[in-house]
Amino acid sequence: IAYQIRDDLDDLIGQSDTDDLQSMRPSLPLALAYERTKAKPDERALLTKAWRRECNTDELEQVRALMKEYGIEDRCKVLLESYKEEAVRSLAKLQNASLKGLLRRVISKIFTVELKGWCSEFETRNAASSTSSAEAAG
Repeated sequence: IAYQIRDDLDDLIGQSDTDDLQSMRPSLPLALAYERTKAKPDERALLTKAWRRECNTDELEQVRALMKEYGIEDRCKVLLESYKEEAVRSLAKLQNASLKGLLRRVISKIFTVELKGWCSEFETRNAASSTSSAEAAG
């Protein structure tokens, strides 16, 4: 989920080769903007039109302006951080050290973060292996 939010956010702020809004693909920012316009029928109608992929260029600019007005970028960033933290926390529950290490690397690559201390199973196993090797040699 966090990866998709980041992808949608990159599209919204122009850090992507694609643009969900320009391509008229439904996205989280569009859904959040729609949610924020409950009391404003004209704005909601415009966003409905965008969701249905019926907007012209001028209307798409109006949609972008609405997203800025409603702080959609910031809301997406909050959701992204929440799901990213949930992904990291879920690693602690895994018992399989190999799987945990693989997923830790995946999360690190996707979000360009360094995760330390999540694979202590490897450290424990390596320490035990070193001790038994030293005893066998001694």
